[in-house]
Amino acid sequence: MAETTDPPESAPRQGGRRRGRALAAVAVICALGLGGVACGRAETVSLRRAINGADTDLPATGKATVKVRNIFVLGPTPPAVMPAGSDAPFYALITSVRADRLLSVTSPAFAGSRITGGSVPAPGGELVDLRAAGRPLVMLTGSRQALRGGENIDVTLTFERAGRRTVLVPVMPRQDPFDTYPTAALTTGG
Repeated sequence: MAETTDPPESAPRQGGRRRGRALAAVAVICALGLGGVACGRAETVSLRRAINGADTDLPATGKATVKVRNIFVLGPTPPAVMPAGSDAPFYALITSVRADRLLSVTSPAFAGSRITGGSVPAPGGELVDLRAAGRPLVMLTGSRQALRGGENIDVTLTFERAGRRTVLVPVMPRQDPFDTYPTAALTTGG
């Protein structure tokens, strides 16, 4: 019968090497996927997974002409509470097959909203980020209730050509990875 010996404790095990190589490969893939977004290319799949916002396509029936990804409302920094009457920024990434325009963003959880410039152009074939020039382009105004972050609210998006769509959107607490997003002052306002 052949005698087996255990490898010395200082010798690496084969399974450990394989596991290390697998982890290194995953790290490289993640870096490349996120790097594509950072370089300005439209690889929004990696960003969507990092953010975990809601996604929707418009119109609701037929072939989608507008895709909206990473949709979320930015809440307060924990453990703060955003009091009723506060404003909250709305963020998303928009791509459109043909030129369109985001006309409004509304929610029953807020009294109103405002869009910088009145509407957001969505040129065909370009990625539009609602976080532009260090500020949000869309603000939901006058929250009807206190928000902590972690809630989900209905939001209706209205586009000029693609129509209207209501989607359940998360309110993300302003903490990693959301702590770099511009926020609204947590004061009452409209």
